[in-house]
Amino acid sequence: MNPFESSTGGNSSLHAKDGTKSGLIAKFMTSFIYEPKGSRIWRMRFHQRSGDRKLLDISLGVSDKQVAEKKQAEFVREMEHEHAGLLLPKTVREAAKPKLSEQLQDFLGDLRRRGKSEEYLANLEFRVGKLLADCGWVYAKNVTADSFQAWLRTHRELKDKTANDYFEATGCFFNWMIKFGRAICNPLLAVEKAKTKDGRAIDIRALAMMKCCAY
Repeated sequence: MNPFESSTGGNSSLHAKDGTKSGLIAKFMTSFIYEPKGSRIWRMRFHQRSGDRKLLDISLGVSDKQVAEKKQAEFVREMEHEHAGLLLPKTVREAAKPKLSEQLQDFLGDLRRRGKSEEYLANLEFRVGKLLADCGWVYAKNVTADSFQAWLRTHRELKDKTANDYFEATGCFFNWMIKFGRAICNPLLAVEKAKTKDGRAIDIRALAMMKCCAY
């Protein structure tokens, strides 16, 4: 049996309880497509996770049944891969598309709305912006611990506290992105320990977590 055929025999039209004309020709797991009564646009209903009671409903934006089936299959496959950990959540994938410079402005705007001072915001914008430019961090995928450490090696004139300030600003930025589903991790967590002026070792990974701006 074709997994995209209805268990009622394939192309039969059914009437759902809400009165819609339901073409249950694409049933797969907990999803199906249907054509609402009086509409030419196919829609899809599905449970986001196995066991969920809430039935979600989205428009597939197409009037051709075969195209609707294809879009449903792609959607279900994407959901399965996300749940299996083979694919990053869609929110993270979508958030990876805008440039970090654009996301930085969103970050600063959110902090401004939360009442952070302009001086504080200016420091964050300068430090994160400089790293984005100097390290070539255009997108989140470009940010690595190695590139940050390479940047530090070319700026040996920076005092340890100043270097930590740059790290903390970037950590704050990425923690904000994680909170809002724009990233899944802080790529600089692997950075080694730094030394303060008095020689004490400071784990700047801990600094990024403990001294990150509060929300």
